Amino acid sequence: MPTMPKPPSDPTGASGAPKITPDKTTEKGMSPPDSSSFQAYKEEAPSAAPTAKATEMTPMDLATKAGISTTPTYQSLFSQAANAQDTLGDVQKNLQTPNLKLKKSQTDLLNTKLGNANKNLKAANQKMGANIPQDTKVAQKADPLTRFVGMVTDGQNKLNEARTTLQNLKTGQGTLQPTDMLLVQIKLAQAQQEIEYSSVLLNQVVSSLKTILGTQI
Repeated sequence: MPTMPKPPSDPTGASGAPKITPDKTTEKGMSPPDSSSFQAYKEEAPSAAPTAKATEMTPMDLATKAGISTTPTYQSLFSQAANAQDTLGDVQKNLQTPNLKLKKSQTDLLNTKLGNANKNLKAANQKMGANIPQDTKVAQKADPLTRFVGMVTDGQNKLNEARTTLQNLKTGQGTLQPTDMLLVQIKLAQAQQEIEYSSVLLNQVVSSLKTILGTQI
């Protein structure tokens, strides 16, 4: 008959077992951290600077944004209007090019640019007290080129009125406040940018057309 194994002896009753001494930190407890340095930092820390209140755009801010650095005079405004009118003349000439065809993307761009130019010219005329002529009547079903010629004509008419008013101002017939002159300068500059873009776009189209046809237009 096999011998049964003896059960293991109780280790707690074993002699010579080492005693576990309690940790002094556990026995006495951890001392709380010194918060005096943090309190001193909090009291000495500078308060956050107040957020600056946004200010409204002034005419000078608009002039800087538009890249205008010169102080406007009646003569400089007159020259601006004359330059814009010359560029519009180039646009009109290109629009009358035989066999000219525009892509839809080009048509959309010209419509936007010439429309923006007329809006800026109207704003300039209003600010200087110039007459605002009625827009050219164009048939609703007119083709894009015909509509663009009408928009160019509208711009030319506005610039004619602007030049007449500025000429009168130059000769002492009325005055404009400096801020109004600055706003007129800005609007004329913005109109000129839109007109120049239109001129460059049409120049490229006409140049490509000349290359395709192989003839001098």
